[in-house]
This record gives sequence, structure tokens and C-alpha cells, in this order.
Amino acid sequence: MNKEKNKLGILTILWMTFVTILPILLAAIFYHLYKTNIKTFINICNEDNLVENLQFAFFFVAALGGILLSIRFWRAKDMGNALPYTLFALLCLFIAMEEISWGQRIFDIETPESMKSENIQDEINLHNLESVQDKVFLFYCMVGGGACATAALWVIPFLRRKRWFHFYSVHPTLIFYFLPVFIYGAYRLKLGSWAQMRTHLSHKEARMISIIQEPIELGLAIGFLLIILMTWRQSRKWNK
Repeated sequence: MNKEKNKLGILTILWMTFVTILPILLAAIFYHLYKTNIKTFINICNEDNLVENLQFAFFFVAALGGILLSIRFWRAKDMGNALPYTLFALLCLFIAMEEISWGQRIFDIETPESMKSENIQDEINLHNLESVQDKVFLFYCMVGGGACATAALWVIPFLRRKRWFHFYSVHPTLIFYFLPVFIYGAYRLKLGSWAQMRTHLSHKEARMISIIQEPIELGLAIGFLLIILMTWRQSRKWNK
């Protein structure tokens, strides 16, 4: 029994170490590509390429996991967690579908004229509408800042002993998935909309700032999935 507990403890430590260093490794890989092979960096970050497809995959799996997790809470009549995690699952699904423009290129759907004039990428989605851009980056600040703030609260022993805290906070090992989201969101709010950026930056500079957004969103997608996985584990632990 003790050997099994020790083995489980070692596996947990290895998993948490991997989760902690993964965003740092990803950042190092993307930075290396940016500095040594800018064409490859731009190519994998462009629309419908590797990074965006991975974003969709992670957000979509997080949505599915969130639905299963919320069903577990609903069945346990744990209303305090059931509703928030149902909404979180729907948010992940919405973001996943936004990333692929609701299947526009899959089903070869043409962008409506009413959306073409305002969507900066000529796509069927909301997050690329000129009037919505500032709200997207405000969302980044709220999610990234809120996640980092709750992660910092883990230093308080009193809170760590509370069941609700484990379901309404982000584990400290996930902080590097969300800190770049906050920083980038704040930076983009300062720069303004795409049209405003073009007034004081060249097209190349503005385009590169937008491309850098893709790896950061990938980190957010992985972070959301890890929240679901960790919460699933906590739900089993606290409901024993």
C-alpha cells in the first residue's frame, strides 16, 4: 500500500513538473523559431495552420471535458459548481468554434456582406470584428489577471483547506499559461484596434503583433484544458 502511495506521489510530482515547465518550453520553441526561421514561425501561426488547429483541438477537448465534469456536478446536486462549469464548458466550445470561424472554410461558406466590411480577416466570427477587438483584449486581461490572482492566493493555508477554493481558483502550476494572456491583452488595449495600430505602426509590424497572439492563445487553450483535468481530479478527491 505504501509503495503504491509512493509511486502515485512520484507520478504526481512528475506530472506537476511537466505542467509547470511546458509553457516555458513552448515559449522557448516559438522564440527560437521567431529568431532563426521567421518564415516557419509565421507559417505555423497563420490561419488554418498548426497553431490555430491546436487551439481548436485543445479548446474543443476542454469543452467536452467541461461538459462531462458539469454532468458529474449536476448528478451530485452540487449546484455551486454545476452551473459555473457548464458555463465554462460552453465558453470553451464557443472559443473553439470561433477559432475555425464556425466551420466556414470546412463547408466553404462565403462571408456575408454585412460582416465583410467590419471583420478584419473577412471571416464568419465575432472576435475579429473591428468593434469587438477591444472587448476581446479586455477579456484577455480579465481571464489572465484573474487566473494569476487566484493562483497567488494559494500561499494562504486557510484557503487551501477550503473545498470551494479548489474549484474556483487556478493552481499555481498553471500561472505561466495565463500571465502572457494578461500581458498581451493589456498591451493590445494600449495599442488600440487594428485601424488604430495602423496609424502608428507599419503593416508588417502590426501583422507581427497579431501573429504573436496565436502562440499565446495556444497557451490559453492548454491552460483551460488543464483546469478541467485538475478540477476533475479534485472532484474525485473531495467527494470521497
